[in-house]
Amino acid sequence: MTPDNLLQQLRSAAKRGGLPQAFGEIAFDAEDIARLGEGEEGLQVSLLIASASGKVGVLFIELYDSGNPGDEGLTVGLRGWRLADDVAAI
Repeated sequence: MTPDNLLQQLRSAAKRGGLPQAFGEIAFDAEDIARLGEGEEGLQVSLLIASASGKVGVLFIELYDSGNPGDEGLTVGLRGWRLADDVAAI
């Protein structure tokens, strides 16, 4: 999985979770993306997510094989997300 493809899939997962609509453009750590690119099927990870104003929270994803021969490498599946305590404390 190339870093560009992975970043595109992560942005898509964040969009499905409604994060850009609430916080603007979401950014991911380059080192997290590089490590994730070396991951294997079934890997579940949490990634820190940030916007222009700072840390937003954590995105939970899983890598899986979509079964589509046209897909390049593994697919990012959104498992959920959690806001940082100082973003939306109750």
